[in-house]
Amino acid sequence: HTAYRSTFGRIMYNYNNRYLLQANLRSDSSSRFDKKHRIGYFPSISGGWVISEEPFFKDLHIKPLSFLKFRASYGLLGNDRVGEYPYLPLLAYSDQLFYEGNNVTSYLTAAQWQYAIRNISWETTKTFGLGLDVALLDGRLRLTADYYYKITKDMILDVDIPDYVGYDNPQQNTGKMKTTGFEIEMSWNDHINDFHYGISANLSDYRSKMGYMANRQKIDDNKITEEGSYFNEWYGYKSMGIILNDAAMLDENGNTIPVLTNNDKAGNIRYQDIDGDGKITASADRVRLGNSLPEMQYGGSLWAEWKGLDFNLSFQGVGHQLAYWNWPGTPFNYQAYACPVNLIESHWSPTATDAENAKAKYPKLTTNSANIYAKSDFYIFNGAYMRIKNITLGYTLPSEFTKKFFVNKLRVYFSANDLPAFSKYPEGFDPEWGDRAKDLIMSSYIFGLNVSF
Repeated sequence: HTAYRSTFGRIMYNYNNRYLLQANLRSDSSSRFDKKHRIGYFPSISGGWVISEEPFFKDLHIKPLSFLKFRASYGLLGNDRVGEYPYLPLLAYSDQLFYEGNNVTSYLTAAQWQYAIRNISWETTKTFGLGLDVALLDGRLRLTADYYYKITKDMILDVDIPDYVGYDNPQQNTGKMKTTGFEIEMSWNDHINDFHYGISANLSDYRSKMGYMANRQKIDDNKITEEGSYFNEWYGYKSMGIILNDAAMLDENGNTIPVLTNNDKAGNIRYQDIDGDGKITASADRVRLGNSLPEMQYGGSLWAEWKGLDFNLSFQGVGHQLAYWNWPGTPFNYQAYACPVNLIESHWSPTATDAENAKAKYPKLTTNSANIYAKSDFYIFNGAYMRIKNITLGYTLPSEFTKKFFVNKLRVYFSANDLPAFSKYPEGFDPEWGDRAKDLIMSSYIFGLNVSF
């Protein structure tokens, strides 16, 4: 189990709804750390200036601008996202068989699996923020904008140690990361006689880049975190397309092209020889491939009401994301009925002509898994998408009519949820999910009735 002990204090000051100040101080203790490194102190301060309340601003008589506020903040936040007791040399128990003469006997054994890091402690993030709140046209048009800059130091990361040591990779405070980002939200609400309507939209983006990491790097399958990289940046080989035919196995000088395996042939993926040594190797030819995290995330909603009719629509999406999709390389790891038809019909085939294979999206179906399953940019594509999360249309019958039947309110409606996304994913696939278990969009269509007495 884990335990926390925290104390928290806050001071707030408000002068005439014009000058706002708030200061916080918290102290956190976590049982995940050794007693000498258990406590972390995390202060924060924020201030606001309501410029529209200043006498000089009111004297300007800027009628369209009804509210204007500037905000600034600075604060520290701690994170103890580590395993259980990383400062202790934990043991694992198991039953093992031993020979005693001609007899085999089972004994309970114990072995240390966790390498203890005594001085591991809180990961700390400093955040500097600036914000602006604006209201125009008597509050009908509103804008909120925020910019932030974060510095995360003493990041808790896995540290690679040689396998012969006999322990799992320990976690240690070893990294630094810088993040910049912004968030913008706008809304408009108004009415024309009996017609009321509104629209809101938001946009946010951020970039996280690694700083000092003491010459360490973390490679997790096809993602890398190292000094100068994005956090969890894609990592792998640079692809040069599908080897079209046997002639393409030779370069312009008649020499065999560099290959990943000795079994690479026409229909396999060709990879770039980064260091130019004539071979494709994991140690020398894998490179960073770009940010794996979503960029330019957005969303919004529309609503309207008119004489009992009501309408709502909400949407969200991602403007750009380097997504990795490896189903094309492994379609027959699953039952044939679970393999999308577009994958079967879009791969290189030995029975097809060169002109047909030149249009193939995916390599041939082969047992040379080392080639087609190798992590590379071949399966990276722009995973941007936009999807309608909900559309609802309803009608509320007039109360003069429903009260004749002792009903205070009666509303009928139709709702469509989780409609197919607009994206480069195959039709029906859900870009919001990264694993195969949940990658198909399940839309729902509901007719409903709300009655209150």
